[in-house]
Amino acid sequence: MLEKNVLEDRSVRSEGQIGFWRNAHGEDWERVVKADTAMLTSMVEEGGNWLENTTQEVRCAVLITTSLEDQMLQHPLEYSLEMLNALKDGRLYISPHGGHPLMWSKPDIFRQAVQGFLAFYSNHNSTE
Repeated sequence: MLEKNVLEDRSVRSEGQIGFWRNAHGEDWERVVKADTAMLTSMVEEGGNWLENTTQEVRCAVLITTSLEDQMLQHPLEYSLEMLNALKDGRLYISPHGGHPLMWSKPDIFRQAVQGFLAFYSNHNSTE
C-alpha cells in the first residue's frame, strides 16, 4: 500500500527536507517526523491498518483529499475509498494531478475542495 521509497527518503536529511518539515510542523518537526515515520513503517510492515478501526469513533464530517499521482501510496484511490467507507460521514475529493499531500502540491485545487466541503455543511446545517 505504501511506497517503501518514502521511508528511505526520510533517512536523508537535506536542507530542503528540513525546511519543508520545519515549515509544516514547527520547531518540534523532528519529533513529528519521527512519529510519522514510525506510523508509516507500521503501515508497510502490518498492511496499512494504521487507523486500527478508529474511524467509527469520528463524530464529525470528514473530507479526504487524494491525488491519483500521490507518490506516497501505491494505490491512492483504493486506499482513499477504504478510508471513506469506514467513516460515518465522509466525503472524498480526487484530483487527477498532484503529489502528497495535495494541500501542498496543489494548494488551489485543495482550497476549492475544502471550500466546497465547508459550504455544503454550512448550508446543510443552516437548513436544520
